[in-house]
Amino acid sequence: MISSNHGNKKLKIDNNSEEILLERVLLLALYRKSSDRSINDLLVELAEIGAFKNIKESKNTLKILRDKKLFENGLLTQKGLEQVKEALEFFGAN
Repeated sequence: MISSNHGNKKLKIDNNSEEILLERVLLLALYRKSSDRSINDLLVELAEIGAFKNIKESKNTLKILRDKKLFENGLLTQKGLEQVKEALEFFGAN
């Protein structure tokens, strides 16, 4: 479980919510990835900047996206693109 202060409220994120956040972060990164970058380079960078604890966590999250059929053959699926839209709305990004 992750705890953080958000304004005056303490925000608690359980493991399931944490997994969803990590999936959304990776979906957005994959969506915005330039074609000249490898997926592995992206996963390493996300771990290095602290979006993931380490490369293993980023790779495990990619496996979850594949298992959920959100990412296949190096591309986001239609279902994955729908999740990207939700992630954009969640994070308030456009």
